[in-house]
Amino acid sequence: MRRRVILAAVTAGLAGCSTRLFDDPSADGSTPGTADASTDAPGAVALPYRSDDPDDNLDRPRGIEVQNATDRDQYATVAVETEDGRTVLYENESVEAHGATSYADLAAKISVYPTVFETEEGARTAFDWVVGPTASKLFVGITDDRIYTEQHVLCDPAARPIRASGEAVDLPFEGEGGKEAGDGGSGGEADGGERRDGADRTDGPLDADSAFGYVDETQRYTTAGVVLQNPSEERRNVRVAAADGGRTLVDYRYEVPAGVGLSVPIARTEATLDLTVDCDGERTYEWHVPEERVLDFDATAAAEPRCRATAGTGRFRLDRIANEDERGHRLSLSVDADGERALDESFEVGPREEAFPTASVGRAGRYRVVAELDAGERVTGDWSICTPPSPLSVRIAPNGALVLGSGTARVASRTPDAPTTATWSSPGNETSDAPNASSASNSTSDGSDPTTATETASSE
Repeated sequence: MRRRVILAAVTAGLAGCSTRLFDDPSADGSTPGTADASTDAPGAVALPYRSDDPDDNLDRPRGIEVQNATDRDQYATVAVETEDGRTVLYENESVEAHGATSYADLAAKISVYPTVFETEEGARTAFDWVVGPTASKLFVGITDDRIYTEQHVLCDPAARPIRASGEAVDLPFEGEGGKEAGDGGSGGEADGGERRDGADRTDGPLDADSAFGYVDETQRYTTAGVVLQNPSEERRNVRVAAADGGRTLVDYRYEVPAGVGLSVPIARTEATLDLTVDCDGERTYEWHVPEERVLDFDATAAAEPRCRATAGTGRFRLDRIANEDERGHRLSLSVDADGERALDESFEVGPREEAFPTASVGRAGRYRVVAELDAGERVTGDWSICTPPSPLSVRIAPNGALVLGSGTARVASRTPDAPTTATWSSPGNETSDAPNASSASNSTSDGSDPTTATETASSE
């Protein structure tokens, strides 16, 4: 990625070269670098930066928030440019220990802005700041060992100003029982826009749970989707495709900005989908939804999922049975791991009582769960990519429905008049110290060379 004159100056000056960008605090105790400093740089733009075309602007300008989590003041420089090299912001400022500073109302134009942030101590990160209708607020955090960024963008399946092209049905796909699906495009540039079910998220980091968690009272399941995380300093070319049998739901190629996470909501139904992810290597997965609700992929790896382990163990766990019915029930639970019976237990639960078992199964590549009540209600679940991020629970509703869940998400259910099984999945053998899917984290403290970007085939 080209970092142009102003960003190159930050890198040179703060990496210990002779050019020094930091000035000593002035005699009156003020800190150099005022809100007008950015307009003094060559080629600077007026703030808030806007396009001459009103359709290319957001209603409200966006800004950047910097948080200092260390025990000492941090003197830092931040430089933001337009994609054609004009200066939006160039500031030196001291951030108090355990304090924060904000650069408000910088840009309203929908675009991607190359950005560099560096401390006087030499910690540095380069990333892309996305200003768009479905982009969360950008946070820059300073810790004792790194600088990190957090920003997330929701795709539907495209999202201005992210470069994306492909074809898709109307997403999220809701199956035969859901809304009528329509074509979302066929090649060329796809127009991003406001999320159909959600608002413009600018109040904080947009995490995967909120990105995929929109459910109204008429819908049984939260939305299953894919998160593409790019923790590097280079934009990454990634393809995501999902099919239900012979029907393509989405086949899109994205240029994922540096330091940004993209969320692609795909399905709100019960199904087993064929999922293909291509980032420096293509891999295809059997994807069970809604069980394997959010799949988190590192755009710098060879299409490997970053799984959030169940309570830090990476194992299947059941830790709660809640009976909301007026009569007691006997619940039978079995778990197969890689085709072998690993757990087969029964639990007696009285009327309106709870039980807290400690059922656990070791690591495996594929699991199947079957839960069955004495009254005959039965749910099944299969998972093969990642174990559930939260232990499983079973709830017996007052109407006799049997509900299998993970955290706050319903992953399989059966009422007395429902079909006999409901597919449910939530996964296995990938351990996980990886961060959750809330946002891409772009960090570095050693000033090392960024990873080489892959060739981008998507169109502007």
